[in-house]
Amino acid sequence: MAEQTLSNIILEDAAAPVLSVHTKKRWGNAHVTIQKDDQGQKWVVKDFNPCSALVRHLFARFILSAEIRALRRLQNVDGIPGPVRILSKWSFAYPFVDGLTLRDIRTQGIKLDRSYFEALEALVTEMHEIGVAHLDLRNRRNILVIEGDKPALLDFGTALSLKYWPGFIRRLLSSVDLAGVYKHWNKLSPETINPERRKMMHKMKSLDRFWVFKGYPLQKLSSKSRRGRKK
Repeated sequence: MAEQTLSNIILEDAAAPVLSVHTKKRWGNAHVTIQKDDQGQKWVVKDFNPCSALVRHLFARFILSAEIRALRRLQNVDGIPGPVRILSKWSFAYPFVDGLTLRDIRTQGIKLDRSYFEALEALVTEMHEIGVAHLDLRNRRNILVIEGDKPALLDFGTALSLKYWPGFIRRLLSSVDLAGVYKHWNKLSPETINPERRKMMHKMKSLDRFWVFKGYPLQKLSSKSRRGRKK
């Protein structure tokens, strides 16, 4: 596949350094790269420019809007990457956060103690108090263990504002996030999770089949299409 190069893009903040971004076409999903600016700082770059016009206009703009809006609202919260830099209409960047995902933690057999998950629970609760629901915390790749065994959250493409929803919807969306936290807690440190948290996890798990945020819709559609062609 031909590589598209986006060079010398001026960031929204004129004082911020310039990034050089290299992207490859990838249908239905942002191309994510880690790049260094001229000051040596690492940035995560999410770019929908290589996607088709159909994907960009019908899908990508909602993902970009949700993620940028959420990250800006949470930019002063420890454990949330920021600040966001707009690169173009279809791409943005935020500072790279070094750490291990919970997927890495589980694969490597690393033990996490109760204090990590209590800190993760507190981070998610603070996020809700500010008015943002993540909605994809069941994905182990969206939660990090960073320096000092502290938690951090990634990938806010499915995030929603809690501001305008009625109370019972806000509580439901918040419970979805917390159930994701308890799912990982129960897997990675089962001896430290209490019965109340485990009960909430099982209660929300019964709603899984009704839940729509299980990866990007177009990515899922593409996977199903490929599986259908193989039959």
